[in-house]
Amino acid sequence: MKITDEQLDKILNTQVNEEYFIFELGVQYVYHNAPKGIRYSAPYREYGKAFWDKIETNIQSVLCKDGKPKANIEELISGDIRSLTEAILSIVVATYEVTLAIAIPITALVMKKGISRFCAKTALVDSKPELINDILEKKSLKIKLPDVDDNK
Repeated sequence: MKITDEQLDKILNTQVNEEYFIFELGVQYVYHNAPKGIRYSAPYREYGKAFWDKIETNIQSVLCKDGKPKANIEELISGDIRSLTEAILSIVVATYEVTLAIAIPITALVMKKGISRFCAKTALVDSKPELINDILEKKSLKIKLPDVDDNK
C-alpha cells in the first residue's frame, strides 16, 4: 500500500494536528456509501471523535500487544518513517477492508500520537467492540450535540 508524498507530508506536518484527522474521519464516516454528488452538513468533528473512540481498541488490538507495538511494527520503528506509515496503513486496510479515505485518517491518528504512546495508552475496552465496517454500514454512531440557546 503506497501513500502519496502529499498525504505523508500532511501526516508528518506538525502544523496539522490530530483534530484535523478527527474531522476527516468524521467526514468519511458521514459520506461512506453516500450517493455520488450528495452534500451534507453534519457535525463532522463530533462524528469523527465518536468513531475514533469506538475503533481505537480495535486498532490497538491489531498493532499492539501488552502495551507495546507488536514485533512486526517494532522492527519498522527504527527505520524509515514512510515505511512505518505505509505498514500501518496496509495493516488497517487489509484487516478492516476499509477504503484509503478511512484508513489514512486512522493511520494519521496513530502516527500523530506516536506508535509507542498509542500502544501504551489503555483505551476504554468494550466487552465486544463493533467492527469498523459494521459501524460504517449501520451508521450506528450516536452523538450528543451541545444545546444551543437561541435567547442569547
